[in-house]
Formats: sequence, structure tokens, C-alpha cells
Amino acid sequence: AQLKTRDETLAWVKKQPRLKLISEPDYLNLCVRILSPDQTKDAPDWSRYVRERLKEKNLAMVNFASDTEGTFLRLIFANPSLTSAHTKQILEWALE
Repeated sequence: AQLKTRDETLAWVKKQPRLKLISEPDYLNLCVRILSPDQTKDAPDWSRYVRERLKEKNLAMVNFASDTEGTFLRLIFANPSLTSAHTKQILEWALE
């Protein structure tokens, strides 16, 4: 169930112009960089900023990590109750 949810979310992410896949997932992690709505201020820490806003608004608690290009969100699909509708909603909030 978790791999199906991950794959459905992955397919959706690939269609979103402001979501950048960090790498193809190996197992239950999906790493995605959120690009800012205003490309002129596409700061390396935009994903971290988005994550903090999701947390402050009590919408979602999403893990994050960083690489040489900046921060990115790290969705973990370990919970069998998690559906692709949940993860798509989290990412839609992240894009607001």
C-alpha cells in the first residue's frame, strides 16, 4: 500500500511545475524541492520556509533535508493509513 501511495504521489509531483524531484525514490522517501511562486526570489531555503508555514498553521508536519542546492521536503510513506490524497493535499498547501 505504501509503495502505491508513493508512486501515485510521484506521478502527481512530476506534473507540477513548481515541484522539483530531488531523485527517483528508492523506497519510502520522496524528496521534493518547492520552487517559489516568484522565480526571482527562488532562495535555497524556500522549502524550509514552506515547511515552517505548514507547521505554524497546523496543516502538516513534514520532514526536510538539504543538499548543495538548498532545502527540500522529505515525505515519508511509512504509515499504512497515509493515502495519495493526503500527500497531494500537503503538497498543494505547500504550493499556496
